[in-house]
Amino acid sequence: ADLTAANFSAAKLVKADIVAAKLSRADFSGASLQRATLTMLRDAAGPSFAAADMRGAVLTDSVMPDASFARADLTGVRVEDVTLERADFRGAVGLGSVFWLDARLPGSNLAGTRLDGLSFDGQLQGADLRN
Repeated sequence: ADLTAANFSAAKLVKADIVAAKLSRADFSGASLQRATLTMLRDAAGPSFAAADMRGAVLTDSVMPDASFARADLTGVRVEDVTLERADFRGAVGLGSVFWLDARLPGSNLAGTRLDGLSFDGQLQGADLRN
């Protein structure tokens, strides 16, 4: 599906399956994406999940440069085989409970986020981890 620049802000997308969609500049800010599955996203530059509730969501096999997860609730999210280059995680909560497997976050901004209990398998070159 082509969801380029689509506006899903504040939408209720609990348990949604978003598969092989084009998400460039799509806006999911403030959306409820609990237990949603987002997979095989390739044409997905700059989507916003700012302040979204993504508790328990699954994000796999995707490339999403310049994505924003600022102030999002990522508690219990599973991220596997995903590239999030230059992603913004400032103010996101639950990062320490995210299951990160083969995740690539080069140049991403995690400044000021709590990473207590973090278990990370992947790449963080150039990521901002300042407290």
